[in-house]
Amino acid sequence: MSNPVILNLLEKLVKLGQTMGAYENAVKGYQEEMTVLGYPIVSLAEGICAFDWVSTMLRGMEGSMLDMFSQSDKLLKTIASLTPATIMAGVIGCEMTNLSRFGLPLFRGSKGFMSDEQFQKFYWPSLKELICGLVDSGITPVVVFEGDYTPRLEYLRELPKGKVAAHFEHIDRKKFKQVLGDHMCFWGNVSSSSLIFGTKEQIQDEVKELIDVLGDTGGLIIDGAHGIPDEAKPENIATMVETVRMYT
Repeated sequence: MSNPVILNLLEKLVKLGQTMGAYENAVKGYQEEMTVLGYPIVSLAEGICAFDWVSTMLRGMEGSMLDMFSQSDKLLKTIASLTPATIMAGVIGCEMTNLSRFGLPLFRGSKGFMSDEQFQKFYWPSLKELICGLVDSGITPVVVFEGDYTPRLEYLRELPKGKVAAHFEHIDRKKFKQVLGDHMCFWGNVSSSSLIFGTKEQIQDEVKELIDVLGDTGGLIIDGAHGIPDEAKPENIATMVETVRMYT
């Protein structure tokens, strides 16, 4: 214990604990303040699915992509072993934050990263198990589908009906309605470029199209494709809100 290396490690752990405590207090204060002001908090806890865990934390993107070809059995076993922990992390996170919604951004499942065959084999089974496990625990998964998920829409019908909030970055809105309009909530997807650089008319057109296509599904939340960017023009945010109120 007196080894300088160990002492240095212990000092850093103490600082880490103090910093984490300050962060948790700040989050708690934020949650209480927003509740008093009447603003709903979507989620405070979030996690990732098993493939994304391998791809971001263990093997890197290049390594995980190569593993699909050269070490597929080992990759599948690793994904299977991590999946129960991803579910448990969601349950514990929601218990700690006292919110029943769990943020779940998806990194590698869009068509830009893997083929449909690869998605079906390596990504979808563990993702489905994670989402269904959260739902079975009384949690609403707020799934952020990064990239283009239009080719994956048929898979999403396998998820529990009315239990998932799906936040889309890029999607064919009409095809979503055709496949999932009666199945899950559509969240998004006013483009970030419009919110940052667009005109009032562009914002109005985007919002109106979303309402025209999906407004009668009973499950539409208007938002930016990536939430609200820091660089967004305040007047564009105001226009987005005003247009929603005008057409609903």
